[in-house]
Amino acid sequence: MSKKETTRHTNNFTEWIVCTAEPIGTVDEPHFVKMINGLNPSYKVPCRQTIRKLILDGYKMKKMQIIEELAAVTSRFSLTTDMWQASARKQSYLAITLQWIDNEWKLRNVILDFRYMPKNHSGENMKNVVMETLQEFKVAHRIFGVTTDGALNMVKFFELLVMEMGVEKPNTFWNCCAAHIVNKVAEVAIKKEVVTVDKIRACVIYMRRPTIREIFLATIKPATEDLKLPLDVSTRWNSFLHMVESAYPRRHELYDYLSAQEGAIRDEVPSAEEWIDMEDLIELLKPLKAVSALWICELAKDMLVKLDECLRLSWEKPGVRMQVPMIARLLDPSIKDAYLPSAKSRTAAGTMLKHIV
Repeated sequence: MSKKETTRHTNNFTEWIVCTAEPIGTVDEPHFVKMINGLNPSYKVPCRQTIRKLILDGYKMKKMQIIEELAAVTSRFSLTTDMWQASARKQSYLAITLQWIDNEWKLRNVILDFRYMPKNHSGENMKNVVMETLQEFKVAHRIFGVTTDGALNMVKFFELLVMEMGVEKPNTFWNCCAAHIVNKVAEVAIKKEVVTVDKIRACVIYMRRPTIREIFLATIKPATEDLKLPLDVSTRWNSFLHMVESAYPRRHELYDYLSAQEGAIRDEVPSAEEWIDMEDLIELLKPLKAVSALWICELAKDMLVKLDECLRLSWEKPGVRMQVPMIARLLDPSIKDAYLPSAKSRTAAGTMLKHIV
């Protein structure tokens, strides 16, 4: 095998390790090495030290490419950041994403960093991490808007970030994610029925056991093999509604079966009255699910298309460069009063907005 072919195979192998999140130690696994040798006896699987070096070199090269690409962008950037937790190890990570519109009027985005956050998740700590990342990519002075959830530490993070960047708030504005707001409304509704919610969740967990599920299916008449009881996930929007909607049609069978079981599960079975309360909750959550889906998918895409058309037609007209950020701010009711203080500014933005929507 030529050196060129060996390099190509090794690069492909390294890309596979990275893109599939395989552990680097895979290269030392005997059965894996045997499989590769069987496919191509002349290719020698590189050691983990070599793969590690190639991954780090590839990261550095890609990072430099991104820095050069961002430097060539003529517009300013929007920043999105959110905190995530790996439930298995309770480890927290801060995702930092940059968005912008390129010279071809295409919406672009790139994940700048996915940073481990072992410290307290205070606004100060998040500001330090984000600012360090923005400085590494040389875009700290070009941030136009910041989108986060509505948590108090995120609000504090934005205030500290603006102070660190040394800009006035009207020149860098904060948006609270609309889908997060809708999700918070749903959480308030769910908390009012927390006892019944906990009961349904306990029943679903119990019924998801393979042996229990098999026995339960045998008791259902007419017979069915379809028993989908998804468990809700706190970080997954609308998952609670999905869980309750799936359990509701089987509420009578679940009551008969679980009430006859031994142990604590008998006390977790929702009563008929509690299921009636769930009917009301389901009807309340349905439109919230529809709104969040509409906002995330269809509405956002439609607004981008219409905004793109408006900008293409009006970009050369005087004053439009100032009206565009005013429109963006007007669309967010939580900040329009702060950033459009005068009646004249609101009228100008409102007039422009009519041409879009």
